[in-house]
Amino acid sequence: MVSSLRILVVEDNPESRDLLLEMIAIIGHDASAVDTAEDALITLQNEPFDVLLTDINLPRMSGLELAQNVVLVWPQVKIIFASGYGFLVIDNDRINFQFSLLSKPYSLVQLEDALARIAAEVFVPSQSIAS
Repeated sequence: MVSSLRILVVEDNPESRDLLLEMIAIIGHDASAVDTAEDALITLQNEPFDVLLTDINLPRMSGLELAQNVVLVWPQVKIIFASGYGFLVIDNDRINFQFSLLSKPYSLVQLEDALARIAAEVFVPSQSIAS
């Protein structure tokens, strides 16, 4: 049985945000959502999350800047960028952390695959010690 990931979604488009929350629920994970990077940082201070799933193009602080801050303070949080501007991430030499990229528009299967890879890292089965 796969455990449920705690996912913080950062998406400024209300329709996209609602759809993404529905998709995550269908897959079987728990998600909370905010519409700005600044709200995401406040939420992360108050609740534990396994995954930050953020749009790149956000008002004020970008998703890239948000992710850079998150990995410094919460290095265990896995990063997924979801954007139509994926080339901004791939060609950015300032990014020095692991991340996944979902190019918009993406399917439920693509989202499920990205989250399954992260769940496999986060929920590593404990090694039993032979006596």
